[in-house]
Formats: sequence, C-alpha cells, structure tokens
Amino acid sequence: MNMNTTIKRRIWIIDDDTIVGNILVDHLRGSLGFEPYYFSCAKDAYKMLRYVRPDIILLDWMMPNHDGMDFIKTLKKKEKTSTIPIFMITGKTSITSFESACHRGIDGYITKPIDYFKLSSRLNYFFENLDQSEKDHQELCMTKLK
Repeated sequence: MNMNTTIKRRIWIIDDDTIVGNILVDHLRGSLGFEPYYFSCAKDAYKMLRYVRPDIILLDWMMPNHDGMDFIKTLKKKEKTSTIPIFMITGKTSITSFESACHRGIDGYITKPIDYFKLSSRLNYFFENLDQSEKDHQELCMTKLK
C-alpha cells in the first residue's frame, strides 16, 4: 500500500543542477503525491532547517562551495538534524564512493542518470517501513501502558 497518498511527505531536493531539481520536483509531486522542495545549494537548505524539517533529503554529492558530504557532516553534528534521512543522488558510481557515503550515515544511494522508477520504489519502500516502525512503536507503548 502506498502510504504517501494519505500523508504528504516533505522531500527536500538539494542539487546545483536546476534541470535535475525541477524534474525531481515534478516527478515527486505529480506521480507520487509528495511535497517536494528544491534548493540549488546546501547553504540555503541548511538555513531553512531552522524553520522546517523535511521527512527526507535527496542530496547531490558534487556541488560548489558546500558539497553533499560536507552537508551530511554538518547535519549529523546537531541533535535536531542528525536523524533526518538522506538519500545521496550522485554521478559517483564506485564502491569506494558508496562506502564513503554510507560511513557518513546516508539511508539510500541513487546514481545518475536517475532511474525514476527505482527512485519512486525506494522512496515508497522507505516510507512504508518508516510508517510500520512508527506503528509498531505506538503499539509497543500502548502495551506497556496496559
């Protein structure tokens, strides 16, 4: 079951390529019903975190000034942002790059060019598991209260 039809998931896209960013926004809003927001630089997204928390971030690795790995490092340092899920979206296809991103704490890794069917599947799977985990946690808490 696709849970995102009842819960509008806020997805942030951080990519310096505006064409990629706009295509992702259209895809995520149109066919999947998510609530996507696009940032062309990590600095702007980081500023916005003071006001809004995304459900997940789709993050480009290679960007000028503040690349994706630096952004992850900054997020993971602060308790308020350390648990925000991150899918890295990158042209880096080597195992070494994948392992490096995993060590920084990513939750998913999508290579460019983006396979939109694969991205959709991974996001839906991620949110379905998240929803199930939250439901299991609530049931466990209710059981403890009885």
